[in-house]
Amino acid sequence: LLDFEKFGNFHQQHGQNMRLNLRIDPAEWWVKQKFSDGGTRVREDSLYGSVQWNFLKSYFRKIIEPTSKVLDIGCGTGVYTNLMAQLGGDATGVDPNPEYLGIARKSCVDGATFVLAEIGSKGGLDSIADSSMDLIFISDALLFYFVPMIPESAPNIDILLSDIFRVLKPEGKFICMEPHSTFYLSPWLGDEKRPFT
Repeated sequence: LLDFEKFGNFHQQHGQNMRLNLRIDPAEWWVKQKFSDGGTRVREDSLYGSVQWNFLKSYFRKIIEPTSKVLDIGCGTGVYTNLMAQLGGDATGVDPNPEYLGIARKSCVDGATFVLAEIGSKGGLDSIADSSMDLIFISDALLFYFVPMIPESAPNIDILLSDIFRVLKPEGKFICMEPHSTFYLSPWLGDEKRPFT
């Protein structure tokens, strides 16, 4: 935490700045910088609102049909799960964070369901039937769960990808949105063995 010679990966640097300089909880900061209304809406005064939110509203409108079964992995506070449900999908959001799921369940819309699940862990998505999903969506989950502050604590991405392959219908779509490294996780923030961090 206080080693200024070895700066650590992005998460470690960011967490240290949040805790020591700004005196705020990094988990609370993340929700507030992306969402408003207690985590239930994307902030319109941010790039998340003007770029990501507007794009996904348009994109999901084109691909989600009333019969679509969709899975939002790492759904957080459920904003995108609710959007997909409002557009007619039977949407399930899964996340390992019970606090985020509490927010999601308070703002739950018809057609949305939220499930506590340890993504990337054995048995984490066992409640989801094989070949049952028309669409699987991930946004920022790889960044937060698979590039953690302590690498040894990371969920297993092989398990996650196997689960995705297992539950996605053969003709289904898998959509993954992560920050572009040029803007968010520049290589100089990581170490030589994990430069993407």
